[in-house]
Amino acid sequence: MPTTYRTIVHCLLLGTIIFLCYSNSLQSSFHFDDYPNIITNTNCHLKEITWENIQKTWQSVGPGEQKLSRPIPRLTLALNYYFSGLNTFSYHLTNIAIHCITACFLYLLFCQLLLNIPDIRLQNKALPDALDTALLAATLWAIHPIQVQAVTYIVQRMASMAAMFYIVGFYCYCRFRFSRQTSLRLLFTILALISWLLGIFSKENAVLLPLAILCFELVFFPLTRKRKLFTLFLCLLFIGVSLLTLLTMQQGELLDYFRSPYSYRTFTMEERLLTEPRIIVQYLRLLLLPVNTYLTHESDIIASTGLFSPVTTGFSMLLLTLLLFFSLWAKTRYKLLSFAILFFFINHLVESSFIALELYFEHRNYLPSMFLFLALSCLILQGRAFYIIHKRRFMQILVTLAILFLLIGEGATTWLRNEDWRNEQSLLEDAIAKAPENIRPKISMAVELMKIPEYDKAKEQLKLAEKLVKKFPDRYPANHIGLLYYNAAGLHFKLGNKDKAILLYDKSIKYSPYEKQSYANLGYLCYLKGDLNCAEKCYVSALQLGFEDARLYNMLARLYHKKGQYDEAQVTLEAGIAIENIRILSLNLIAIALDQYDIHRAKQLFYQLPANQNDPVYLLYKAILQQETQQEKTAEQIGQILFTQQRSLCEWIQEVKENNLAGVIYPDIHHIEPYIRKGYLAAIDLIENDLQKQKETINNCTDQEQEPKQTLPFNEVSPLSIKVSN
Repeated sequence: MPTTYRTIVHCLLLGTIIFLCYSNSLQSSFHFDDYPNIITNTNCHLKEITWENIQKTWQSVGPGEQKLSRPIPRLTLALNYYFSGLNTFSYHLTNIAIHCITACFLYLLFCQLLLNIPDIRLQNKALPDALDTALLAATLWAIHPIQVQAVTYIVQRMASMAAMFYIVGFYCYCRFRFSRQTSLRLLFTILALISWLLGIFSKENAVLLPLAILCFELVFFPLTRKRKLFTLFLCLLFIGVSLLTLLTMQQGELLDYFRSPYSYRTFTMEERLLTEPRIIVQYLRLLLLPVNTYLTHESDIIASTGLFSPVTTGFSMLLLTLLLFFSLWAKTRYKLLSFAILFFFINHLVESSFIALELYFEHRNYLPSMFLFLALSCLILQGRAFYIIHKRRFMQILVTLAILFLLIGEGATTWLRNEDWRNEQSLLEDAIAKAPENIRPKISMAVELMKIPEYDKAKEQLKLAEKLVKKFPDRYPANHIGLLYYNAAGLHFKLGNKDKAILLYDKSIKYSPYEKQSYANLGYLCYLKGDLNCAEKCYVSALQLGFEDARLYNMLARLYHKKGQYDEAQVTLEAGIAIENIRILSLNLIAIALDQYDIHRAKQLFYQLPANQNDPVYLLYKAILQQETQQEKTAEQIGQILFTQQRSLCEWIQEVKENNLAGVIYPDIHHIEPYIRKGYLAAIDLIENDLQKQKETINNCTDQEQEPKQTLPFNEVSPLSIKVSN
């Protein structure tokens, strides 16, 4: 079979296997970081394709707003939103397509290495067909269950796209390396550089590609004088582009980028460096033994504080040191295995070193693990070929069955792992079972239960998390403990226990003093309790922390109005309108103008508002600002709308007279109140008259014979009688 045809068939087969293993993830819900990066990220909500909107998608929301942040995957997420909104099907389909492309280019890269590097093939003449070996290696990598987090977790498209461009760049480099035509070498050089840059703009750890190429050159080729210069060039390129990437895609000073995140971690840089060897050993264990029992989104790994605290720290460091020395020793005899191990270590340098990221995530193995599967496939197929040559048929069948068992086992485990990612609750249940001493999944589960609502079960999860905090007070990050009390406060507010909620928000702020939402919520509760000074202090603190929300400005202005500080209220409302022109802010500006006896300005502001004849508050201000001859009709309309909306008239009038709500400011209604009551009663009379007519119709109906109505056969509904509504 021609090589090109076989390559196409192999790629199609590889894509089919991947799609089958991930087909049950297409309807999985959003999770965790999907919310800030997709659902609440307005920059991602692409509704019209213009250059300005496309540029906006490249930017993150939050502290890094207006700063370039992984623009390539963010643009693809925005395009998913453009075509399907928040329906997760297209997002997952895109993620699977990216994974298929990565696997196919990995297969092509493996083919290049096996066909063009003599040392790999000559080490064992029994090595089987290169294309079959590459296919097995790429398949084992692609359907390994440790990759589920990078594929099914939508926002980790950033990791999978970076790996895709990285491996495309590596493939193009190999094509340059093994080509003899000058034009082809130039073409693949340009494509390799473009792919590398696209990888960096997908996720920063793609910057490691030059180091991987350098390692590739040193392992597989002799170090001539010309290659020494090339080695120096690769090192300088890596350093230069790394610094440029940090300056382009990060906020603040360079040193602050590395130091500041440790301020809210429970571990120091030294402790993280001590802990990562244990975690890398755990990654290797999962790669070798991918049992669903050990795969989890969360972990309860704690940072190491010394070489033997815990005792596995020293042993993990020793194991990795031996593995590293083995890879250097094996450079002359087992080149592929040596490169696979070094490639694994190189591509963990960003996420498993001194940078203050969270300690553990499975998706960090998506790229580093690739060449380990090529080494494994070569080993397995060499063993099978050995038994074929020596005509040991039983062992040949046994190895073949082992390969099938491995493929089926990996695929089945991946399918089962995707079932855990089906929705937020199923994933959290899995995390709680596998990481029982981690408080974060318990907190997240409580939030999910509050949505149902299952308040008792939510409280139980929060209490379990609090017990762990009391048992291990120094184990958990302060912001996680703050999150625990923040959600506990929200739960007690929903249960109507405002005093308890205030105490818990205070506790949340103690642990997480820069959480602006805590201040905003606490301010709202203080306002409801009548403590205006506390409310003002909290609102102002939230704004100072960067809580740019028009509703918060409105609540602060409402507070100023209640205190009689009309000028401050007006300035605050105008600042809120500059952020987002919410209708209630304009209505409250009218209320302030009326309280300042500026009728002309109040009317001017009112007539700038779009009319809404179904909004009682809008109609209320309309009636107040109208001539007396027109007020009666508008006030009656308010009463009729209140009845239509099934609102209690007495409760509504009491609410307006008390005028204590944290949002809307009501005007004085004493002179139009009778007309509102009149309109409400008129609506009741209208209903009563209609009911009376129906009653009379029933009493007067007779049993007169009527002509039978023509009907469609089989009780069909005539298409002409169907009303289609949008």
